[in-house]
Amino acid sequence: MDLKDELRRRLAMRRRLRNSVARKMKNVSREDCICAAYYLYCVSELYEGKKCPTEDSVELFCKLVTFFGKTAEVAEFLEKHVRSAEKTNLLEPLTADTERYFEDSKIRYRYREDRDIERNLAVPGVSLTENLVNLYRCFYASNVEYRFFARLIANFLLRRSCTENFSLLEKIPGHVEKVLFDKSLTGFIADSVDVTDLELRYLALGYRCAVVPAMNGILEDLFHHSASKEEFVMKALGISSSEYRSIIDRNGTLHSFGFINDYGEVEEETVRSIETGSLEPFFADFVKNEEFSDTYKLDSFNVSDDTTTIMQGALAGKRSFMFLLYGKPGSGKTEYAKALAKASKLKIFVFKNE
Repeated sequence: MDLKDELRRRLAMRRRLRNSVARKMKNVSREDCICAAYYLYCVSELYEGKKCPTEDSVELFCKLVTFFGKTAEVAEFLEKHVRSAEKTNLLEPLTADTERYFEDSKIRYRYREDRDIERNLAVPGVSLTENLVNLYRCFYASNVEYRFFARLIANFLLRRSCTENFSLLEKIPGHVEKVLFDKSLTGFIADSVDVTDLELRYLALGYRCAVVPAMNGILEDLFHHSASKEEFVMKALGISSSEYRSIIDRNGTLHSFGFINDYGEVEEETVRSIETGSLEPFFADFVKNEEFSDTYKLDSFNVSDDTTTIMQGALAGKRSFMFLLYGKPGSGKTEYAKALAKASKLKIFVFKNE
C-alpha cells in the first residue's frame, strides 16, 4: 500500500468514526467527558501564540459546558469579563442609536470591535447565542500570554468549584486523575493480551479521542499547526518521550497485535472493541466462526488412532496447544482439524486471510 492509499484509508476511517460513534454528547459517558475536558485543556496549553481557539475546540467546550450543567455559571462569568474589558477600554461601546446585528440572529452589536469579532465567530456545531458572542469578545480582549481559554476550561470543566483567581491547573484535580488512570474501560484487553497499564491508558486515550465529538478535528488541527502527537500524548498521559516511543514501537505489543497502526493511531476495530467491552469486534475482520454441519467422522482420516488420542487429550486440558498439520493440498488437513474440534467439543475459528 503506497502513501496516498494509506492517507485515504486513514481519512476514511476518521470519517466513519466521526459519523458513527462520535455524533452526540448524550452517547458519551460522564467519564469520557471528564477526560475530554482534560484533553482539551492540554491542547489549549500546547497552542503557541494562538489568541482564538479553533472552531472544533470552541464547539467541544460549549457542548461540555452544557453536559456538565455549567451554562449559567459560564454565562455570568463571561458577561462580567466583557464588562471588565469595557471598563479597561479593551472594548469600546457603541452609541445607543447604532442598530446592527450579528448575521442571521437577533443579537445586537454592543461594541465597535464586534465587526472584527464576527469575522472569527463561526462554530458550525453550536447555535449563535449571546453567551457564544461574549466568549469571542473575551478571546478578542484577552492577552495571549494570559491563556484565557485554558483558564476557562480549568475553572469550569475540571475543577469541582470555580476559584476566584481564575488560575491554570497546578496539578490534575483528584477526581479527574482518578478517571484518567482508571483501567475499567480497557481492562478486558489485559485479560486476553499481556499489555501494560500505560498501554491500556494509551488505548483509552485513542478511544476517547475517537468517540467524543470534535476531538478528532481538534487534534488534527493541533498536529498540523503547532504541536506533534508525541507532545500531546506526553502531556495528556503524563509520560516521557521514551515511554511514548515504547508504546508505539512497531515491535511493541500494541502494534504487533494490531491495536494500533504504523502511525501509532488506535485502529477502528480497537475502538469498537472498547466501546462494546469485548475483543470480538477486533477479531471480526480477521477470523470467522466455522460450522460443523458437514464434518467428516474423526476415524475416516489417515491419521493413527494414537496420534488422534494424544491430540484430543491435549485439547481437553487447561493449557493451550498448537498443532501443525502437514500434508499436500487437498489431503484433508482442514477437515481433520474440524472433525478433531467437533469431537473435542470446541469452537472453530478460521483466519479469513489467505
